[in-house]
Amino acid sequence: LLCASQPGKYGTFLAIDEMFPDANGAELTGLWLTQQGMLAMTETSTYIITMNDTNQGFRSGTLDPEKGCAAPSSIANMPDGSIIWLGRDGFYQYKDGKISYISEDLREDFPTTNSGRFRQATACYDPP
Repeated sequence: LLCASQPGKYGTFLAIDEMFPDANGAELTGLWLTQQGMLAMTETSTYIITMNDTNQGFRSGTLDPEKGCAAPSSIANMPDGSIIWLGRDGFYQYKDGKISYISEDLREDFPTTNSGRFRQATACYDPP
């Protein structure tokens, strides 16, 4: 469940502003602001939350039904404006409205990772 507070009234919610980005009600595992809207991720899917055409309330659209976020604290902004996070099978990047798998070199190592620890993973970008 995702609820938006009223503008200028933090903590004030209207029932009509509740939304489930995932139609099946899956738990949200990541939220991140982008230029295009807010990414809302479950462990297996990614959605984009944008303003309605009337600028009253929000709508949710599916970006990718098969790529999600396994570690809520693993999301990070990169200098090129992209966003990177840890999924169940590797790292993903959101750039120019698209999600890409970016850890092909690590693909064969991921089956040996302890997925039970993913929720504890964190990200930090250390510029060169």
